Amino acid sequence: MIQIAKSLRKDHGFLGYIHLKTIPNASPHLQTEAGWYADRLSINIEMPTQQSLNTYAPEKQADNITATMGHLKEKIDETRSTIKLPP
Repeated sequence: MIQIAKSLRKDHGFLGYIHLKTIPNASPHLQTEAGWYADRLSINIEMPTQQSLNTYAPEKQADNITATMGHLKEKIDETRSTIKLPP
């Protein structure tokens, strides 16, 4: 999906809205790259608590979801500190 978004922006000059989704435990490098080409990134979170995850998605861990969200927040804050973005 990142390569498609990149091609739309660079090869085709697309200036429209692109929304990409990530998942917990996705590569931080890929999340960062996605952020360069998408207008919005969202994280697909099925359940908000570890208890719910244990019941419905036992292979997932709430800590991994939180870490992924933290990584994206760091990148957003880093970008905001280097360029002027709307609040």
